[in-house]
Amino acid sequence: MATAKTAIHFLGEEMRNHFLPEKMMQDVWKDAYSYYNTTALWKRHITLLKKGLFAKEVTEHLSKKTVSRLYGKTFLSSVSRLERFSACPFAFFAEYALKAKERKLYQLQIPDLGILFHEVMEYFSKELSEQNIDWKALNQEQSDQMIEKAVQETAPKLSNQILFDTAGNRYLLQRLKRISKRAAWTLAQHVQMGDFKPYGAEIGFGIEQTLPPIVIQLQEGEKLLLNGKIDRVDILDKDGKRYVKVIDYKSGSKEFDYTDIFYGLQLQLLIYLDAFLENNHQQDDIIKPGAVFYFRMQDPSIHIKKEMSAEEIYAALFRELRMSGLVLDNVEVIQGLDHIFESDEEGTLAENKTSSIIPVSVKSKGVLKETAQVASEENYKKLMAFAKQKAKEAGEALLSGEIAPSPYRKKDQTPCEYCVYHSICRFDTLSAESQYRLIQPINRKTFWEMILKQEKQ
Repeated sequence: MATAKTAIHFLGEEMRNHFLPEKMMQDVWKDAYSYYNTTALWKRHITLLKKGLFAKEVTEHLSKKTVSRLYGKTFLSSVSRLERFSACPFAFFAEYALKAKERKLYQLQIPDLGILFHEVMEYFSKELSEQNIDWKALNQEQSDQMIEKAVQETAPKLSNQILFDTAGNRYLLQRLKRISKRAAWTLAQHVQMGDFKPYGAEIGFGIEQTLPPIVIQLQEGEKLLLNGKIDRVDILDKDGKRYVKVIDYKSGSKEFDYTDIFYGLQLQLLIYLDAFLENNHQQDDIIKPGAVFYFRMQDPSIHIKKEMSAEEIYAALFRELRMSGLVLDNVEVIQGLDHIFESDEEGTLAENKTSSIIPVSVKSKGVLKETAQVASEENYKKLMAFAKQKAKEAGEALLSGEIAPSPYRKKDQTPCEYCVYHSICRFDTLSAESQYRLIQPINRKTFWEMILKQEKQ
């Protein structure tokens, strides 16, 4: 039941359904439409609804003057903001230029948990450093105690202690502790099962940060200054060379994806690695890319088809937290990431092994399987250069004044699903002017073919 005043807020959507083949306007809403359309009090409201329903979209660009006032000649941006622009220019414009915000509600949001996970892991890394505890010497009891303390310190700061307010939120707090404890101990085991050593956490690059910003010169003379914060950097020193591993913590189901890289939707890892290498360049070019990974902060589950021991269940859950990313095609690096690949024969990977840490498997004679996510040093450099080029293209499009709602669609995935600006962007799939940018999946082989083709042009 609803009053005439509240019901009219839902009538517009029902009127729109009348034009969708898979939906029909329900009889009750047809009666409501007739009432509003024939009642003088509501005549103006129904006219506005009809006008909005058949309104034509006007694609606009910001003028040079407006762009200059908004961003200036030197534009400072994070990599994630450029990814946001690549996903939909209007969403970027609304969030970062207009600074439009939802009305704040006293409730827990998904982004809040992502921020909290990062703060917990930052606190955990600082505690290890301050207590002078080596990751390789850390045991599970110490790890759990540190996470317990980290959550107690960080949780009260979230939205005025919202995690303590309801039974549901208090349960969520306990789940957060469980996920964080599993994640921290898993990350510690990753270090203990290899030779890479943690170098630093929450390493910032940008103005007044540990590392300077990445400066990209744009066509019209403007400069794009990229800043960011690297969640963790690990180092392997081997035979006079230093290999760098970058890890980015994600609370969602983020995967390393060539399709997303190609369309500028996933640039962070590669630009973070490039920023670190560029600013730690040493004589004789001894610092090299080692690996980039997403580590997913999640509560894994497994399907059990047969009876399993506690150890087997633990191992299966551990594998579910395998990192997603790209490894340098180098025996020393692969063995340095996971000792499972160590072999009695120097320079050769152990046969018929699959890592539970990194996306690498080896078949007979120490040959990598086709599914192994590896790249040569030359291809790594090409990837980092490609990511910077995509950042440059996004920066130039942004500073050209592009603000039209133009979201992508990749299979069933669109950025509109969780976008808070869908009510104001006027992107309407029923309109000929509103069409998703269709993104076709690109596998690794096709990606490199396209990169090679671009290089020749």
